[in-house]
Amino acid sequence: MGIIWIIWQTVEILYNCNIVLLVLGMGEMSKRKRAFAGRSERVGLTVFELFEKFSSELSARSWFESVLWSEGRYCGHCGGTKTKEVPNEMPMPYWCGECRSYFSVKAGTPMQSSKIPLRKWAVAMYMMTTSLKGVSSMKMHRELGITQSCAWHMIHRIREAWNQDLLDRMAGVVKGMDGKRLTYDELIS
Repeated sequence: MGIIWIIWQTVEILYNCNIVLLVLGMGEMSKRKRAFAGRSERVGLTVFELFEKFSSELSARSWFESVLWSEGRYCGHCGGTKTKEVPNEMPMPYWCGECRSYFSVKAGTPMQSSKIPLRKWAVAMYMMTTSLKGVSSMKMHRELGITQSCAWHMIHRIREAWNQDLLDRMAGVVKGMDGKRLTYDELIS
């Protein structure tokens, strides 16, 4: 739920507030006018504030941990809560006593198995949620200093997380055009 919830909440806020720049939970919408793209009333996280917030890899990791594990640390592989910190953080910062494996904040998220630093993931999420027309993998590759193929995979992982959460939200029963009650799975098959 963690990272998907963060991304979904950001997208939901952007959509519901007419593209108001409320990224990463920082910002407010002007009450007197509707905010459209290009309006000066939009208030949100600037690029400079983003880089101050994620000034180091440690600050990015602590932010992701505080958001993903707000109710306590758990293993991204098995969901177990019997975890402990590894003294020298090698090979990863945490150890799960239930599934007996090492894990980090990336485990169980779209960032899993990625060698890209958390700071770059945070900037990529910022770019994707604040861009009005989307972000190309070439632009992300230039801005983040990673290869174009890494940027492409990064974008698709974030989009997949958005789509998966949307599918989870649409898991209820719907009424078809012929009056039948169908589940979402029956509807798309």
